Amino acid sequence: MACYCAFTFVLKDVKNSLSIKSKLMSGELECAVLDKHLVVDVFQVMVAAQMAYQRYTTGKAACRTMHAEVLYSLSAMKSISNVFATFGLDGNQRELLIVVINPQKTNIEKIQSSIDGKEVSDIERSLRTGYDEARIKEIYKISDTELQVGSILDAALSRMASKSFL
Repeated sequence: MACYCAFTFVLKDVKNSLSIKSKLMSGELECAVLDKHLVVDVFQVMVAAQMAYQRYTTGKAACRTMHAEVLYSLSAMKSISNVFATFGLDGNQRELLIVVINPQKTNIEKIQSSIDGKEVSDIERSLRTGYDEARIKEIYKISDTELQVGSILDAALSRMASKSFL
């Protein structure tokens, strides 16, 4: 079985989200760019990356690129346009989570030089303390009752996993 590597980093104070979105859409940047506030933990991203890699390499991907499949895998929705509208760039985000599957050093450098922002040193802390709980509960349809018996991360992961059974 083939293996893969997923590289993640968080940027804050990003000033050129629209430019990044344009470069993503044209294929100039090979990465997934997410609204950082919609991710609870880096584990959630690693699960999405694994799901994307699995679907992409077995020919069952819903998207054209593996990086787009990462966004699709994060979602509980099956509508690709809704996934991009929810998790993708709208051009106004100032804090971004970047995911690169099987990165090459030159690709990472190109991505980093294309983004006008500051890299965050502690990704896990940034995600755990900076997510938008209300928005995540809305996106994944998580109730307060459910959070009494489990974490928001557990709930999000279960929605991501169960999408393939719907």
